[in-house]
Amino acid sequence: MNPEPTHGPYVVVAVDNHFHDIHPVDDPAIASHREFVIKNEGFNLHNFTVVGTQISINIKPGGVLRWRHLGNHLRPGTYHVFCKFHVDQGMRGIFTVTR
Repeated sequence: MNPEPTHGPYVVVAVDNHFHDIHPVDDPAIASHREFVIKNEGFNLHNFTVVGTQISINIKPGGVLRWRHLGNHLRPGTYHVFCKFHVDQGMRGIFTVTR
């Protein structure tokens, strides 16, 4: 788990059937009070599904998913995520929500 700065939004970019900045080998630590943003900068429809939760959100090309306070959506812990449209192509990630 890599510690991240504790201020400003944490931005994830979905493009080319890949999530940037939440790679499975990186496991970034994101403080629960931070804003969490996913931008679809590609040409494909993507999805953000959080394993073990009811969260499964489609993000159109050019679209943005913005959670103003990550802790309102996820409790502290480690989360595995994937795009239900491109999971077979390796579009998955992991991150840890901290207090």
